[in-house]
Amino acid sequence: MKAITALTHLCVPALVTVAVIVVAARRETFDAAGFIGFALGSFLFYAAPHLWWLVIAKLLGGSSVLFHAGLTAASFALAAICAAWLFPADPSGLPLQWILYWPLAIALQVAVAVVVNGLPANGPR
Repeated sequence: MKAITALTHLCVPALVTVAVIVVAARRETFDAAGFIGFALGSFLFYAAPHLWWLVIAKLLGGSSVLFHAGLTAASFALAAICAAWLFPADPSGLPLQWILYWPLAIALQVAVAVVVNGLPANGPR
């Protein structure tokens, strides 16, 4: 079950990678090796907080709610940064916002871990 959840959540950075490839392909040309490197590098950059959470969740165990919440937090951070990149569209790619992506994702993951672990077993009162 966790593998399916992880793969589902990894679709978010995969979709962002596809969108970035489409935008980049309109601006420049790639040879096969350059395309593969760009696509793989982009995916790994966007998926890093998700992959980080998979490792942490595996090492620490925890509930499936915590597992899902951390992956959702990483997806939310990616969506927030993408929204800032797309609306309004900026040809520079807003590099300072992309520098904030990983710290934002990690901060949200830590926050949801604290909230989820602080809930009683039967839910909030």
